[in-house]
Amino acid sequence: MRRLLALYILVVLLVAGWPPAVEASGGRPGTPVPALPDGYRWSNESQLTNDQAGDLQPQLALGTNGSAGVAWYRNGDLMWKRVDRSGTEITAERVVSPDGYPVQPDGSCAPCIGADQNGTFYLVSEPGGAGVYYSKLSPNGAFLVNHQNVPSGARDPADPVMVVTPKGVAHIIYSDGRFAIGFVDESYA
Repeated sequence: MRRLLALYILVVLLVAGWPPAVEASGGRPGTPVPALPDGYRWSNESQLTNDQAGDLQPQLALGTNGSAGVAWYRNGDLMWKRVDRSGTEITAERVVSPDGYPVQPDGSCAPCIGADQNGTFYLVSEPGGAGVYYSKLSPNGAFLVNHQNVPSGARDPADPVMVVTPKGVAHIIYSDGRFAIGFVDESYA
């Protein structure tokens, strides 16, 4: 009787489609991957950049209509591009880092990117001790604010982090050595 009950449950689960199968990462059709506990599934992996140089410390911000802005470091430059839900390029990649101050990825500070409800993208970075820099790009990648140094009296500002409100107000914090007693404190811009 137990075997019959176990067989019945197995048939019901298979007919009901459990476990749900999706394509595996890397796009290998037919390799089942179970759904996540919340019912969502991973999308197929897609390559976002293709360059001989190393692309490091990627960051992502959701834009409008399911698009996303992607920021990363390449050869000391801060790069940006816009992609759709599948990772297909909508706006070509471009260099965003401050002129004359190449960003030096030291492993401690990734670029930070945000977006507002209109699909405008905001980026902050700390180019190798030159201060905290802020840029603002239209959904198509045109500079609205081009590499502005965040004004402050900070000593050795580093590690900027930013959030952007839906209406486009950027809130930036960063490490600041001027208030520290032995360690670094944080400042708000």
